[in-house]
Amino acid sequence: MMLTSDVAISRDPSYAKLVHAWAADITPFNEAFKHAWYTRALALTLAKTVTVALTLILALILALTLALALALALTLTLTLTLTLTLTLAQPLRA
Repeated sequence: MMLTSDVAISRDPSYAKLVHAWAADITPFNEAFKHAWYTRALALTLAKTVTVALTLILALILALTLALALALALTLTLTLTLTLTLTLAQPLRA
């Protein structure tokens, strides 16, 4: 079984020049492969790091939003309780 890249290397004249040059001296191939591989691996690592950082930031924003909502609900409950207590503590007027 041949991949498209295999067919291109064996049939395309521009690829054939590279293949013959690299067959004569493997060092340029090794350098090109090293840079392509490590650059790609580094890019993937950075992308994963950024994704994790953004996920943590979003989780923190969600936690802060929930804490703020809870504080607001508690404030409203205390305000309502105080208002009802003060209203019920007043003597009834006829």
